[in-house]
Amino acid sequence: MWRQINRPQMREQEKSPEKELNEMKANKLPDTEFKAMVIRMIQEHSENFNIMKKDTKTIRKNQSEMKDTLTEMKNNLQGIKSRVDEAKNQISDLAHREAKKKHHSEQQKEKLTPKHVESVRSLWDNFKDANISIMGCQRESKKLKTF
Repeated sequence: MWRQINRPQMREQEKSPEKELNEMKANKLPDTEFKAMVIRMIQEHSENFNIMKKDTKTIRKNQSEMKDTLTEMKNNLQGIKSRVDEAKNQISDLAHREAKKKHHSEQQKEKLTPKHVESVRSLWDNFKDANISIMGCQRESKKLKTF
């Protein structure tokens, strides 16, 4: 089976011939040129280090901005959720009040209906039993009208 080599191992394998060439060149160079080459390499590494340092500062700054933005978004979302919850509570309260009023009105209706029926009966009985004579009407015609 083919085994994968991780990246650091690949880099070492790729750089090893270059390292060998540099070592061979360094051994052949005179002392002053070797020192100059070492100084150039150190300067290159220093420049690379400074570039990486600037990049890390930029990355940290961007990371900080992203954290702030994320915190702000979370706060906004939390505010929206609380408003939604509050609206749900208000809706449920209104529905409860409406149901309570409806139930109360039905109870009042049930209580008042017998009273109204009784008062209508009483009025009808009073009207029926009363001896009301209408002027200009005879009793016989009155009897006919009541049927």
